[in-house]
Amino acid sequence: MQLKALLHKYPEAKILFHKLLDEGKIQSNINWAEFNPDDQWTAFQHFRQSGIQRKKTLMFRPWLIGVAASLLFLVGLYTFWALYFNGNQPAYIVKDKYYGQLNDVLPGSNAAILQLGDGRQVLLDSLHLTADLKGVNVANNQLIYGSSMQSEGTTQHKLVIPSRAMYQVQLSDGTHVWLNSESELEYSPNFDKKERRVHLKGEAYFDIAHDAARPFIVESAGLRLQALGTEFNVNSYQNDTRVALTEGKLKISSSDQDVVILAGKEVRLENKRLSVYEIRDMEEIKAWKNGYFYLGNKDLKQTLDEIERWYGVTVIVEKGVNAQRQYDGGMKKMYRWPVYVRRFHI
Repeated sequence: MQLKALLHKYPEAKILFHKLLDEGKIQSNINWAEFNPDDQWTAFQHFRQSGIQRKKTLMFRPWLIGVAASLLFLVGLYTFWALYFNGNQPAYIVKDKYYGQLNDVLPGSNAAILQLGDGRQVLLDSLHLTADLKGVNVANNQLIYGSSMQSEGTTQHKLVIPSRAMYQVQLSDGTHVWLNSESELEYSPNFDKKERRVHLKGEAYFDIAHDAARPFIVESAGLRLQALGTEFNVNSYQNDTRVALTEGKLKISSSDQDVVILAGKEVRLENKRLSVYEIRDMEEIKAWKNGYFYLGNKDLKQTLDEIERWYGVTVIVEKGVNAQRQYDGGMKKMYRWPVYVRRFHI
C-alpha cells in the first residue's frame, strides 16, 4: 500500500503531521491516534466488493468520503513534505561547489526516532529531546536513560534509525549501544530483576554493563545472544546474520543449536546453521561505529550496501562488474562523496 510505504519512508513527516494536529493547524473529524490505514483500506475494499456482488447501486456513505479524503490528504502531505520542505529534491542533494558535480550527496548524521509505549514518536538529533520524559536525556549524540527510572511495567521503547543516520543509546543498566543506519532496537526503559532483554533489527554494537544476577539477552533474526559483561557486534541486515565478539564470553542460540565463543571469534548463520570463525581484523568490526567505511575483507556488494544506507542512494552495478571482488582501504563516513541522485554507476 502506497500510504504505508510512505509512512515507513518518511517517519519524520508522521511526527510533523501529528504536531500540526496538536497545534490545531489541521482540522479533522477522524481520531488519528487510532487511525489504521490498513484497516480503513480493507473496510473500503470489502464494502466495494460486496456492493458489486449484490449488483446494487452504491449508496452514499459520508464516512467513506472522509476516509478517502483523509488518505489522499496523507499521501499529499508526505509528498509535499518530501519535495517542498526539502526543495525539489531531498535536502541532502546539493550542488557541489568544489568538484563541479550537479548532484552532490551529503553524508548522513546523528539522528533517530524514539517510539514510546503510548504511541508518541520523538524525533531526536544531537542536541535536543523534544518531549518531557522523566529520567531520559540527550547529550553528545546519544539517548541516555537514568538508572533510577520508575518501572513502567510492560511498556517498551523502540529506537528507530532511518537511512542516512546512526545513533547511540545508554540503557538504564548502563549498557551502551551504537545503532547503524536502517536499524531498530526495542527495549524496556527499566529492565526487570531477572534479565535484560532487547530486540534488534539491523546492526548494532553492544558494550554490556556487567550484572551477574541479570543476563543481557539480544534477540535478532531468529538468534538469541546471552552475555553477562562483554562487547560484541551484531549484523542482521542480510539473511546470513553475523555476530562478532570483541571482548568477554557470549552464548549464541538458534532454534536447534547452541554455540559459546570467546573474544576474537565470530559466528555466522549460514544456511540456517551456526559456524564459528576467527575474526580476521578487529578494526573492521568497530569501524562503522567509529565513523569509517572499512573495505578490508568485504566484497563490492557489501561495501555498496553500506554506501546506500549511509548516503540514501540506490547503487546500480553495471553488467560485467565482479560484485564478489574484494577491495582494501577505508574512508571517513562524514566525507562528502559526489554521486548521481538515486544512482551510483560503477
